[in-house]
Amino acid sequence: MKPSLGLALALAFVATPALAADGNGKFMMKGIGAKTCQDLLRGNGVTSEQLDVFLDGFVTSLNIERADTYDIVPGAEWPKVMEGMTAYCGNNREEPLAIAAWRMIEYYFPRRIKQSPNK
Repeated sequence: MKPSLGLALALAFVATPALAADGNGKFMMKGIGAKTCQDLLRGNGVTSEQLDVFLDGFVTSLNIERADTYDIVPGAEWPKVMEGMTAYCGNNREEPLAIAAWRMIEYYFPRRIKQSPNK
């Protein structure tokens, strides 16, 4: 099985994320995060370059926010992330990209690097 297919399958079967939300269970998705996986697959206002920048920011913000995290997604894994996101989107076309990104984070979080190599 290709690594990206394995990642896509793992992403497809993870539990529902514990997302922060308001009292009604809603939260605002901005930018391309509000676009759907179908938009990505069809090139409907989302390029792979834009997805890469969006995911960079998404991961960086979590790296900053988590006290127990140096890097949620190590750089060597990045090509697999991009392939996995596209494969995941192929099976979840109506999913907003922000939720697809969260599913990716759920997959990688247990594998994160907890401390800087330059302690």
